[in-house]
Amino acid sequence: MKYCPISIIFSILFFTTGCKEFKFMSFQNDNELLASVGDKELYLEDVKSIFTKNMSPEDSLALLNAHVNSWIKRTIKLQEAEKMFKEKQEDIELLVQDYRNALLTSKYNQAIASVVDTSITKEQIKNYYNANLEQFRLVGPIVKARIVAFPTAYRQQKKLKEIMLSQKEDDYYDLQDLVKKQSFQYKEFNTWVYFKDVLENIPFTDKEFDSFLSQNKFYQVGNDDIVYMMVILDYKKTGNYIPMEMVENTIRRAIVNKRLTDHIHQVDDSIYRQAMQEHLIKINVDSVLIRPDTEISQDTTNNK
Repeated sequence: MKYCPISIIFSILFFTTGCKEFKFMSFQNDNELLASVGDKELYLEDVKSIFTKNMSPEDSLALLNAHVNSWIKRTIKLQEAEKMFKEKQEDIELLVQDYRNALLTSKYNQAIASVVDTSITKEQIKNYYNANLEQFRLVGPIVKARIVAFPTAYRQQKKLKEIMLSQKEDDYYDLQDLVKKQSFQYKEFNTWVYFKDVLENIPFTDKEFDSFLSQNKFYQVGNDDIVYMMVILDYKKTGNYIPMEMVENTIRRAIVNKRLTDHIHQVDDSIYRQAMQEHLIKINVDSVLIRPDTEISQDTTNNK
């Protein structure tokens, strides 16, 4: 192993006029060898991108030292790994080839899919929802609810309960004003949400969610310091259909993914047909299978 002294390299990084500020174009000899490990070599041109403008000489030197040392350690480890798996080199090459093929195919699919229209209308979402309704079943109850937490010493608990339960618009605004003025903890779930997620905001021990919701619209629990009130504004039991608004994004992704998949298949079929027309494809499966000296043919006969 050998490498060029960093003190010598450092002088290369700056103009001979003695500029105090690091500049990207101050490299004078890109072919300067920084380090080598066996037959692997690291040159100055390989590390230019690690620097930024206006770096101090000290910072530049520290960064360069760290980068060279890191490269040496990585290279040594890689060479040791190559020795260890030398006999399995063919398997590794196959894995590399598989990864390369998968990466190229993925990039290709992304490129040809970029032209697909991803705009989805409400009507398309509704049609998909109705066509696949049985796929949208609740795995647990969902609710719309309100939760408030306040000090046990609060004297207007009865009034608070009344406006919590009220459906009147005026009472709703009174509730908002009250919790704000009193700095009460308040949570409002005015869109559908799973009941288990609501219960993260209030002490609750009943495990039979569906049974509880069918029998209770109001729930209160407390201790010496805090009282919690929960009002269930609406609910749907486990097994009911999921409301469409809860799965709009899921449906949107499903429609787009279907379009992308269909487009990719169409392009695949098109390039296959074109290759066949240009006689670029030759298939010899049938001729191989009927040869008596072919192992595949013998194995097939034995299996029969």
